[in-house]
Amino acid sequence: MVRLRIQEREKEVNKIYYFKSNNSPRNYFLGLLFLFLKKLKLDAMKKVEAIIRKSKFTIVKEALHDVGVNFFSFWDVKGVGVDKEESTILSQMTNEVNNIERCYLTIIVNDDFEEVTIKAILESANSGEDGDGLLFVSSINEIYRIRTGEKGSKILR
Repeated sequence: MVRLRIQEREKEVNKIYYFKSNNSPRNYFLGLLFLFLKKLKLDAMKKVEAIIRKSKFTIVKEALHDVGVNFFSFWDVKGVGVDKEESTILSQMTNEVNNIERCYLTIIVNDDFEEVTIKAILESANSGEDGDGLLFVSSINEIYRIRTGEKGSKILR
């Protein structure tokens, strides 16, 4: 499924490149630009990090496996925060909460898996209450396999 999407992207970019290519310097530059954008899109990778409730870890792990994310790293972590509670007197009380136990997940995925990974985490980690956690997404420029020295997003497939 991932290879099919990549092949479709290559065809679209190649059509644009061939359509624009004639011998003028402007079109040559545009062709190079499209090839550069093609490289960026094919090797685009994301780092998805999530801090979730420890009690939701098993559910999130199963949801990730269901969408095809079979490898990720996780740590049991503790944090400090402020919890707001509604009192019966209609005023808010703030309580400092020490040692909140959570799981910290780190997942590196190809661009094709970004949306399904985020959706799986958001749906499975949600309890509808405060303190469900946070999710962060950042771009990864390059990835290397230490054993072989291979690089690029192809090693995530």
